[in-house]
Amino acid sequence: MEFDGSLNELGDVDSKPLSEAVLAMSDEAWQQQQYRQKAYSVHEHTESLVLVFCQGWPELQITKEPAWDPLHEVAVPLMHQIIADHYPPGGTIIRAMAAKLKAGGSYPLTATPTFLSSTATGYTSRFQPIKACAL
Repeated sequence: MEFDGSLNELGDVDSKPLSEAVLAMSDEAWQQQQYRQKAYSVHEHTESLVLVFCQGWPELQITKEPAWDPLHEVAVPLMHQIIADHYPPGGTIIRAMAAKLKAGGSYPLTATPTFLSSTATGYTSRFQPIKACAL
């Protein structure tokens, strides 16, 4: 996917319950799933709480990851709300995670985002903690 750096704001969302749950997660939880940090050098200075991840194309293998159990009850309703409000029915959430930059780390601003969900119609969106945005 090519990313031109522009996000289309979809509007405000009530992310307070999810934000509180993410902020309450332990340091150990942030380090449980290291696939992205090891597989992609662009993510070496980040930590993630991964709820859902996929691998493979065109046969996707979607898995629930370590952050699913503690976060899905607040994350899934928010994701479904964003999808229902802004996208046609159908599709599957193939990746869902919270990510943070480690203290003193850097993240190249030209990096292609990988925190995407995709619908059967080809639309994509990237979860933002305060505003829902679409690429």
